[in-house]
Amino acid sequence: MIYKHFRHATGLLTYSDFTFLLDPMLAPKEDKPPIQSSPNEYRNPRVDFPIKLDQIEFPNFCLVTHSHQDHFDDYAEHLLPKDMGLICQPQDTSKFKAMGFHNLYPIETSITIGNVEITRVPGQHGTGEIANLMGTSSGYILKCSHQPTLYLTGDTIYYDAIAQTLDDYKPELILAFTGGARFNVGDPITLTPEDVQSIRLRASKATLICTHLEALNHCLTTRTNLKDYLISHSDNIEGSFIIPADGELIHI
Repeated sequence: MIYKHFRHATGLLTYSDFTFLLDPMLAPKEDKPPIQSSPNEYRNPRVDFPIKLDQIEFPNFCLVTHSHQDHFDDYAEHLLPKDMGLICQPQDTSKFKAMGFHNLYPIETSITIGNVEITRVPGQHGTGEIANLMGTSSGYILKCSHQPTLYLTGDTIYYDAIAQTLDDYKPELILAFTGGARFNVGDPITLTPEDVQSIRLRASKATLICTHLEALNHCLTTRTNLKDYLISHSDNIEGSFIIPADGELIHI
């Protein structure tokens, strides 16, 4: 497996014979206003995309965990080929059709592309009324006979369904959307360092790749925060963790 991390949740995942563009947020630095009701007022994205967009070789498939602007923005809408295979949750199908994409793969339960099975699993994008307002957010399991099982968490907190997913699928690799994103009121809406640690304890032999960091104004966890916390809580955990820099290439 090869993962090229670009920024936030955006990356290129090569798994078996297929390459997937993940959650493309392609806007230049500070192109968008701050996410409102958040603890700071930085414009978004907070950092540059690590390469020029014309250097991206768009693959045949794009996997979108959910259609919030920080996971599929207007630049992606206009730059991606409209015949690109777009894998998504069913709740986002009509939105992508309205954008002109016509080769959609909505996953109710699971689909198979070549020798890769992709299964949609639950996520919860916050708690209480905030979770209701944030809408549906999905995770995905990728399985193939000659590849490690991969779990892409999507935007979620750690809760019972995540524990169940880890128990059911026993992923060897976990691409975790961290950042501890939150608003001025309510609980975090993405994985905090404590949530990531809960995943590590539940899947103690898995390798975690931690993304969704330092690119949006409401994502408060930094790479340093997360690294320091996980190092200080690594007793009795066999698996490793990687916190990639923007532009970093990972071979596993």
